[in-house]
Amino acid sequence: MKFLKLNDVGSRGWFIGDYPEALIQTDQFEVCYDEVEKLSCEPHYHTKCREIILINEGIVMAGNRECRKGDIIIFEKGDINDIIGITDYKIVVVKVPAGGDDKIVL
Repeated sequence: MKFLKLNDVGSRGWFIGDYPEALIQTDQFEVCYDEVEKLSCEPHYHTKCREIILINEGIVMAGNRECRKGDIIIFEKGDINDIIGITDYKIVVVKVPAGGDDKIVL
């Protein structure tokens, strides 16, 4: 059994994936936990992976739709991730497959 802190593994909340600092290294998928301030927005898309986002807390807008705790948003390869927080929010993000060099910021 191990006990770790998110800040001690990965980068920017990414703690499972295909990079040296990962708690678990795999090229199959990446997992991130993030706490984001309201009104933060970085529209982007991915050229290789699907991005699945679980809203754990807060309210966001994505694709002109309001999403809340328990909602899951799936961005297919090429879909624009335009999430913006109406409130501060907490999310878990899974990217399939791993390989985080495919992000295109708009």
